[in-house]
Amino acid sequence: MRLKVQVSSLLGVSLFIQGCVSTSLDFNEEIQTGRQEESIKLLESISWQGNSVHGYLADRIGFVINSDRMQLDLSKKEADENSITGSVTFLDRAEVEFGTAIAIDKRGYFLTAAHCIAAKQTVLLFWGQDEIEMRKARVVWSKSGRNEELDLAVLHVDAKPHSVFEWGETAKVGDSVVSGGFQKESKDPESNEIDIDTETRISAGQIEIIGQLRSPGGRFQSITHDAPLVPGNSGGPVVGIDGKLIAINHTIQLVNGSNRNSGGRSVATRPDPEWVRKIIQKDISKRMRE
Repeated sequence: MRLKVQVSSLLGVSLFIQGCVSTSLDFNEEIQTGRQEESIKLLESISWQGNSVHGYLADRIGFVINSDRMQLDLSKKEADENSITGSVTFLDRAEVEFGTAIAIDKRGYFLTAAHCIAAKQTVLLFWGQDEIEMRKARVVWSKSGRNEELDLAVLHVDAKPHSVFEWGETAKVGDSVVSGGFQKESKDPESNEIDIDTETRISAGQIEIIGQLRSPGGRFQSITHDAPLVPGNSGGPVVGIDGKLIAINHTIQLVNGSNRNSGGRSVATRPDPEWVRKIIQKDISKRMRE
């Protein structure tokens, strides 16, 4: 599946687009992409609920576009079975973040990395019930920025996602995991098109470290794994070999003594699933009273 967003800027102002994955040190994206492609060879024989790993994840994740000043024109949206074209206009020079979000509740709730939604406005593209949806997202809860230990946000959109993740059991060191997410594919830096190719952005690895996080409530874990990430994968899922959600990716962390070509570890947050459910229910109750 290939999603496509037409992006324009007014007054001929240039547009800078960057991918959303926090990095502890500089790294070589080409090398990291090669590590991803090598790792997915392990997934060719896996099927989840009668679907390939690619298809299963694509049904449950969304593409995040975040900027301080943009306008969304749904009247220009066009879609077929392979692509969607919509209009997102940026009103002045803007640095645009993009990343991945995870569908966790049929009522329109997603999880992502908080640093992917640091600007004022967020748009989500995702598979809905009958078509690809492009919707403005509302921040329900967010904690972080790039210097906080807990990098997590809860979003809501006024549309139902096609499918949602089930929470898996607490993971253990040594467990096999699969990671997924979007990545900007436009090769021309002056292009006004963001291309997201969901067919190639998954990777496999193992959990290496599990630690506890300071959190606003419930139990939160920091999970370090070696499934490779690239910019755009932040906010994407870490799932177990059964396809159930374990954690949410947010950081690429190079190993001590490694050079920028060697890849490194990936860091994700696992919130307490019960805490997430309470956040969602509290938001639903609030909306019903309004």
